[in-house]
This record gives sequence, C-alpha cells and structure tokens, in this order.
Amino acid sequence: MSSQQICSTPRRILVFRSAALGDFILSCPALNLLRSSYPDHELILVSIYSSEKSQRNKVSRYILPSVESHAGLPWLNLVMPHLISKYIFIENPLSPVEILAKFALISNLRIEFSVLFVDAYSPWLGRVFKYIFLKLLTMFKPVYGWRWTGSRKTLLDANGNCPRIHHVHGPLFFMQEHPINSDYLDTDIIFNLRVPEPDYAWAVSWIKNHQLNEKRIIALAPGSIHTHKQWPLSNYIELIRRIYCAYSDISIVVIGTPQDRSIALDMQRSLDFPVLSLAGIANISRCAAFLSMCSLLVGNDGGAIHLGDAMGCKVVSIISGIEYPGAVDPWHNKQYSVRSSVECSPCYSFTTCPEGHMQCIRNISVESVYSMCSKALS
Repeated sequence: MSSQQICSTPRRILVFRSAALGDFILSCPALNLLRSSYPDHELILVSIYSSEKSQRNKVSRYILPSVESHAGLPWLNLVMPHLISKYIFIENPLSPVEILAKFALISNLRIEFSVLFVDAYSPWLGRVFKYIFLKLLTMFKPVYGWRWTGSRKTLLDANGNCPRIHHVHGPLFFMQEHPINSDYLDTDIIFNLRVPEPDYAWAVSWIKNHQLNEKRIIALAPGSIHTHKQWPLSNYIELIRRIYCAYSDISIVVIGTPQDRSIALDMQRSLDFPVLSLAGIANISRCAAFLSMCSLLVGNDGGAIHLGDAMGCKVVSIISGIEYPGAVDPWHNKQYSVRSSVECSPCYSFTTCPEGHMQCIRNISVESVYSMCSKALS
C-alpha cells in the first residue's frame, strides 16, 4: 500500500453502547464530546438492545416500523451524521454466525481505538465481557471506558442518595482512562440531538391541522416496557381531569409506541373532553420534533422522558424505586421528578418487581404529580 493510500484511509473510533432509547439518549453527551474532540475521525457505533433474549423481544415490540428507521435503531435519525458516521447493529449477540459476520466487517475498518459506554453502576463482569468482545472485534486495539471502579454503595452521600452520579455520567467514565478533556464539567453536558427537517415539518403540520397553535400542549407518556415502572392508568386519567379543569389553555396529547395505542384509547373512552393520540403514529424523530413544541411532558421512567428532556421540553417524571434517587431522572428536569419512598428501594431489578407489589410506583399519588405539574406550568 502506498503512503498516499495510507493517508487517505479514514481514522475511525469504535463506540459500543448496548441500549434502547432512554439509555442511548443519555449517551449522547459522551458522543458529543468524542465528536468535538476528534472532528476528523469517523465514529462507528456498535449497538445491541440487550444480551438477554426476553429484553430484546420487549424492546423490538416497541419499535415503530418506519422506512426511515436505521435497522432497528430509529433514534439514530437524531444523531446521524453529525455525531455518528456509521453504525453496526447486532440483532442477536448470541448468534455465532452474526458475530463472525460483524467481526469480518469491523476488522476491515482499521479502528484506531474503541470506547465502551457503560451504565453508571454496571457490574464488573459485564464490563470485562464487553472489553474482551471489543478487543477481539478491533484486533486488540486500545479499549477505554471499562475500568470505572465506583460502586453503588461507595457513591452514596450521607442521606443515602447519589446526586453526583447520574446515568448520563456512565458513558463519560472513559475520560478517566483517556483524558481528552480534563476540564469537562456537568455544565458542559450537551445532548446535541437534531431532528431531520422533514420530521420537524411533519410535527408543525400536525399541530396546525389539529388547531393546537394557540394552546399549551401537554404530552403524556403513560406506557412502559416494564409494568413495575408504569404508573396506574386510573391515576393518569384522574391527573388529566385535574389539569383540564385547572387550565383553560391546554391540550392533551398521548405519545407512545404501537403497544401504547390501547392505553390512549382507554383514556379517550374514560374522559368527556378531547384527548389526542400520537401513540403508534409518530416515529421517534417526529416525536422529538413534537416534544420540542410542547409546554410539558408527563411520563413514566423510560425513553420518552429523556427524549423530551433532551429536546428542551419541561418534564414531570414518575420514577419507580428501582434505582437511587438522582440516578436516572431527566437531566435538565431533575427538580420535577416524583417518587415514593419504600423500604425495598432500590432493588435494581429491571425486569420485574421482586416483591410483586410494585408499591414504589403505585404509592405515588395523583396529588403529588399534579402539584409538580402545576409547578412546571407556572
């Protein structure tokens, strides 16, 4: 190979993030930092939903089919090409045939180094496994982001909270191994999502066609992949009644996935005033555009609240007791989070409630959520 050919070969960084919508959005500040620090490199994202089949199936059912989606990762519309240059989606990480195919693909990319975006409290075993995986994929090039030594207990403050360690910090841990910006502060955190112009135009048109231009729009995200994160539907209905009676200049719009259409329909049937629905209609980038025009989003812990937060919308989040307070609340709207303290929290059980009673989410009162909504709308 000639020196001219070598110089013309793109310099590439491999980024690994296994996540669905919410966790991916919380990785965007780290992506933004990498992009600004390496403007002449290509950033190649490798992503999976989960190594657990049940989790992969749950996430895939929530993805709205769209010709604009990126092979099961429709949120990439918001970060390509300004943050991510290319991506590689691994549908089944336990398939030897697929892994070998991806290995052959990545080995030809001449990766300079790779970065592992981890969760703030990810266990050592998982990180070591991903480290080995990236080493093999990149022909033993350097891997950053796996050595974080913090733990759930050592990060707690005197009150049992972890206010300084948020899930947005996890993907930024690589800076401790590869200090590309030693002066980086929380005030420097930027999500830098960009809605494609056609999707923004669609949202503008939808709002105009439904005569919402003169209204304050309140979006609701009542669905959840996991039932122990889902505030009861009856509570949402009562909350909407109270908001509608208190404010004459608002319109209610339910957002969500195809799985949430039935929730929206139940709301509409239970209320004697109009409730519109975008559940199963707007893809993620259209929903992002819509949320940027809303006055408030109310929703369960999940991708929607982080999407709304990143798009500049005020967010009242209804958070279960799975994790410590301050760990997963929408970054710019932490002051509007609503929780209920229970003895078994945090359980760190992300699939089911270990006790079966789901009191951490069911005990959150309509009054407490309404009070926070009033504060956000004032």
